[in-house]
Amino acid sequence: MQEQLLNGLNKKGFTMVELLVAMTMSMVVLVAVYLTFRTQLYSFQLAEQIAPLQQNVRVAKMFLERDIRMAGANMDGVAYPSPTTTLNTLLYPITNDNDNAAGDAGSDKLTVVYIDYYAGACGAATLPAISCDDLPALTLAGTMPVASATAEVDEEIGNAPYDKWDGSCWCNGNEFGVPPKTPYKAIITSPDGTRSDIVFIKQVTDNGWGSLDNLGCGAYNGFVNKVMNSYPAGSTISFFSENSYVEVTYDLVGGNLRRNGATITENIEDLQFAFGLDTNDDGSVNSWVTSADLNDTQKLQVRMVRINILGRSSKEIFGTTTSNRPAIEDHTASATTDRYKRRQLELTVKVRNLGI
Repeated sequence: MQEQLLNGLNKKGFTMVELLVAMTMSMVVLVAVYLTFRTQLYSFQLAEQIAPLQQNVRVAKMFLERDIRMAGANMDGVAYPSPTTTLNTLLYPITNDNDNAAGDAGSDKLTVVYIDYYAGACGAATLPAISCDDLPALTLAGTMPVASATAEVDEEIGNAPYDKWDGSCWCNGNEFGVPPKTPYKAIITSPDGTRSDIVFIKQVTDNGWGSLDNLGCGAYNGFVNKVMNSYPAGSTISFFSENSYVEVTYDLVGGNLRRNGATITENIEDLQFAFGLDTNDDGSVNSWVTSADLNDTQKLQVRMVRINILGRSSKEIFGTTTSNRPAIEDHTASATTDRYKRRQLELTVKVRNLGI
């Protein structure tokens, strides 16, 4: 009777061995679930950081590559009125500040200059006003002394279409003409196209038939401005829109890549440039500058620019291996390690407007 009772109880419960096996199996399942969750969480965090990291680097590449390719466009030998001197100063297509003290430690700064006539288009003017785009080019006669404050031109200002100079025109909402209006800003270019100057035209005089008409190019607003008569006969004089002049500066401040002070992308850890020079004018790069500011001679010898962009995730990703900021060009590697993810992009851009 007692044996039958015990047998009945056994049929209604679990043995200790069965409980241990069940607990073990449950632990295995829980561990598997946890490991799967952890793996998925890591993958999500990694993707969440890597996607914007790669996008930041791509955006930086797009802006830098585009502007560097434009460096020097339409400005071979162009001199521009300097804001700090009374003379025109030669524009350099590319200048750099190696190890920019005003930016993130060790990062470089780059300035690119070019002239974009399309961007400087004046647009249509409301009749009867005329657009400065409609001013025809004039031709320097080359008959006046170099120091003269007037320059004679071959065209007859009293005849169409050259009579448009003897009045005023509009460009991007601004009126230009002879004082008291804002003087015309013009660009004079030598016949061979190797030299140009930006000048102010203060006066336009129609001397009638039998005499050459002239342009007033004397001192203006602190600028000496008497450069037109240093050009040979046959040089062309055209209206110059201020918007045509493009100067772009890239620097790295607080992990933000800036273009003329405006942030274009974030989480950039390093920005480095190297410059390929053609020092013997044979059409091939034979020297590289990686750790110094370009001097004036070298600025005109640049044919290629090597861009290095190092992007970093916005936060550390725990569970990953540690790494440090790598050495790039003349910027040595960081001595400390962390768990940030990094992506480095290096590309070499041929500056198509230089050396042609």
